[in-house]
Amino acid sequence: RVEQTVLIQQHDNYKTFIKNRIVKIDDVDWVGDNTLTLRLRARMLCASWNKNKINRIEEILEETNERVIIFYSFKQDYEILTTLCIRLNKPLSVVNGDKHDLYAYDHDNNSVTLIQYQSGAYGLNLQKCNKIIHFSLPESCDLFMQSEARIRRIGQKNTCWYYYLICEKTVENDILSALKRGEDYNDALFDKYLENLKK
Repeated sequence: RVEQTVLIQQHDNYKTFIKNRIVKIDDVDWVGDNTLTLRLRARMLCASWNKNKINRIEEILEETNERVIIFYSFKQDYEILTTLCIRLNKPLSVVNGDKHDLYAYDHDNNSVTLIQYQSGAYGLNLQKCNKIIHFSLPESCDLFMQSEARIRRIGQKNTCWYYYLICEKTVENDILSALKRGEDYNDALFDKYLENLKK
């Protein structure tokens, strides 16, 4: 297996949001009035709300004609990624809470398969593909490890590639480190992350 961390410039408002726990983005007030909402919205600012990440994944998809699996966390991730794949004329398969459609994955060598962690990290055999992109990370180590196992199945003949799209100097770095250590990302780790930012 080969792992590649792709560093992405953080959202322009990320630092302000983490510091003040409130920021206005596109006329919407983002509020992190408790640990849970602060962490959730910080993760969202690193995902589909970050144009730098959208631009980078577009470049990656334009550079390949092979099957790609993209794991994501949030509904808006799915909406943005679906729009992008349609614009790039990529055959699209989807596994999430609303849809389970692997037709394009099964029939098209250049397909993109979008999988929500909670719906597709377990049980799928996807060894026709050898590339996974983690667009946004889960906080569960088990979901993370199971997602990576989807392409490392009996019958896989190629090297498995894993791409982690990580916004620099954000909570995503911290989450990836925890997942690599075999830990779930939780309130205590996030509080420690916030404390380290003050130093």
